[in-house]
Amino acid sequence: MIRHIVMWKIKEDLTPFEKKQLMLEFRQNMHDISDILPGINKIEVIINELNSSNMDMMLISEFETKAVLDEYQQHPKHKSATKCLSNMVEIRSCVDYEY
Repeated sequence: MIRHIVMWKIKEDLTPFEKKQLMLEFRQNMHDISDILPGINKIEVIINELNSSNMDMMLISEFETKAVLDEYQQHPKHKSATKCLSNMVEIRSCVDYEY
């Protein structure tokens, strides 16, 4: 099993409303593609509303194999779902690990 965790810091030049809308759009996009491939076990988007953290949003996803993760990342629907974040992210961090 592979866990794929991504965290984003959204650019500060967006208003709080714009930032929230962007994150809600991304969460809906990811929910809409959660079943594009067999072997995707979980896709969860967490919007951070506490100011005690330094990241705005986190994706936690789980895949049966590394091959499924690789296919997911190259899938046209995944690329389309993440397009709303392009040029809106200040920092992106990712951790993939097998468990």
